[in-house]
Amino acid sequence: MNGDARRALLSRLIDHAALFPPASLPMDAALEVDRHARGTPEAWLLGRFLVPASQLERVPPDFEPPLGVILDTEALPELAGRRVEVVEARLERAEAVRDAPARVFLEVRPGDDAKLREVAGAGAGAKVRCGGATPDMFPSPAELAAFIVGCRDLGLPFKATAGLHHPIRDGIVHGFLNLLAAAVLAHAAGGGERELIAVLLEEDASAFAVDAEAFTAAGRRFDAGAVSAARAELFVGYGSCSFSEPVEDLRGLNVL
Repeated sequence: MNGDARRALLSRLIDHAALFPPASLPMDAALEVDRHARGTPEAWLLGRFLVPASQLERVPPDFEPPLGVILDTEALPELAGRRVEVVEARLERAEAVRDAPARVFLEVRPGDDAKLREVAGAGAGAKVRCGGATPDMFPSPAELAAFIVGCRDLGLPFKATAGLHHPIRDGIVHGFLNLLAAAVLAHAAGGGERELIAVLLEEDASAFAVDAEAFTAAGRRFDAGAVSAARAELFVGYGSCSFSEPVEDLRGLNVL
């Protein structure tokens, strides 16, 4: 990242999930929104275009961005000839994606160490759901902290999804900057669950600072090397149906 902590923290952070709720755009509209986003100055924040396995054949063969395929079918469709970087499924569907020719992430309920060990046994990364349509779908900071520490201790990279449109925590809604801070603290500084809970609960944007020199959170400064390692080895990114909301909020915080 050429020593740029901002780039190390945010590069390819957001997998574009415009096809998924609450946006739930039709395919043509989702592809157009994605093309527009990739033409903006903030396109470097974008990672994969996420697509349900049931709709993969509707993505044009010449679509250039890398894909993430979310299993919603009995079997994984043919992926040959497509630039599929990741395949995501629930842990109970692990067998259906066992031979996927891409990196696999298996979704588990946070805070369950036994399930994380199953993910590790499958040779996959983990996936955590951070929100949803009802309050019970939002894991507590304690559950999320336990998930992050568990992934770190097992050497599991993880992805996140749902409810992460905004950088800073608001009520029960988790912030993606909080989640990044917790992951970096866990990976670079050996932070334990209690420290991570405090970071995940933080609702004051001034507790975080991001610039080219460092990412500062919980009173600690992390340089580009530490941030880049945490992103590569622990928190690799998250899915969001919106790209404009995270970008607008980061601008408002003077991060972009």
